[in-house]
Amino acid sequence: MIFYKAKAEDGRVVLAGTQADARAINKQFEQVDIPIDKAGLMAFAQRWADEEFHLNTVIDMQSAEIVRLTAGEPDGSGAAEEGSTPSLPQLQLTNDTLDRISVEEEIHNCDLPRLAVLAQCVAWRFQELGK
Repeated sequence: MIFYKAKAEDGRVVLAGTQADARAINKQFEQVDIPIDKAGLMAFAQRWADEEFHLNTVIDMQSAEIVRLTAGEPDGSGAAEEGSTPSLPQLQLTNDTLDRISVEEEIHNCDLPRLAVLAQCVAWRFQELGK
């Protein structure tokens, strides 16, 4: 079954049944083919759940790392040098996952604590690139 994925003004992703409905939400929308047979629908839902779980796990790990680093706790490696910039865990995503997510969508859909973590990660990345 064909649905259309559009982003509402408040950042929520909305599935619409027709192009006209999707266009009414946002002029930019994406066609999504959702299987209607039980096996196909279950596989589609599981992929969606797996991707969300993976992203939430990465964000939770980065949140914990930011808390640890801002509290000044050592990482246990003994490699930290005086005045060195701590590094965050690297986000490991497959090309398939990268095709399915967008940074803008993630920013619009996250709550305030997760947005703060993302903002901190961006700030640290700018600092790394500025060296």
